[in-house]
Amino acid sequence: MRVVLFALTGFGNKAIDSLKAEGVKILCLFTRKESAEFPYYKEVNISKYARSMGIPVYEDCNWIKTEKILNSFKIDLILVSTFNRILPNNIINKAPAVINIHPSYLPKHPGKNPWKASIESGEKHTGVTAHMLTDKVDCGCILYQKKIMIKEKCKEAELRKETAELSKEVIHEILKGGK
Repeated sequence: MRVVLFALTGFGNKAIDSLKAEGVKILCLFTRKESAEFPYYKEVNISKYARSMGIPVYEDCNWIKTEKILNSFKIDLILVSTFNRILPNNIINKAPAVINIHPSYLPKHPGKNPWKASIESGEKHTGVTAHMLTDKVDCGCILYQKKIMIKEKCKEAELRKETAELSKEVIHEILKGGK
């Protein structure tokens, strides 16, 4: 299986770990250039992490350049794991499957900071959801979900780290069916 990854530091690092553990070929990583250390918990910058494994990294590409790069690959799957931009249809259409790994138990708390939303709304549980990516944010068909409890007095950084770890299991489960 040949995968292109769109991801950010934290969740994205765990996506790389999970894909590598499954023996998947990561064709490249699209991410943003970070100017500081990961602010939530100690984690290696994803660009540095990917490069250390020989994965080509593209930072802050516009969609025209991204499309040209994608055209050079035969892609089986595009995996999105906490990316900072919404993929347009011309990018979504570059692979037979495009899956998003979202850090909440959808349909609750879609969008860009579900960790904070889960804590502030007093949720007892959250999770990680794998769903098909569409042009509507966090609305595609749900493929797999895994729940975790939110500990009392949980901080956002702790919840981010716990859901990132959980995402490895979710990625494993969705790839099991695709091999």
